[in-house]
Amino acid sequence: MTNNQIKYIIEAARAGSINQAAQNLFIAQSAVSNAIINVENEFGHRIFNRSPKGVRLTSFGRMFLAHIMPINEQLNQLYAMQNHSPRMSLSKTLRIISNGFFISAA
Repeated sequence: MTNNQIKYIIEAARAGSINQAAQNLFIAQSAVSNAIINVENEFGHRIFNRSPKGVRLTSFGRMFLAHIMPINEQLNQLYAMQNHSPRMSLSKTLRIISNGFFISAA
């Protein structure tokens, strides 16, 4: 599973639509759809129930999302550290992430 696949699944769940997720991410709908299908095949479970009205998380999908959300948050923090300018002071923020829940204290 790639970082992009994680982002695409999270956005599709948030948007409730693969097409809307693709528009929000400024990528092709097929890229989001294929990413989701590849992860579903990798894990052997469907993440979304698809219908003409959009997508809804399966029970596995809800559990899966609870696990990938903190991973995505941690990746975002790592990328922020990578892009951090040495001239700027680091913000004093503690984030504790565990089992799909996160606490942010500033």
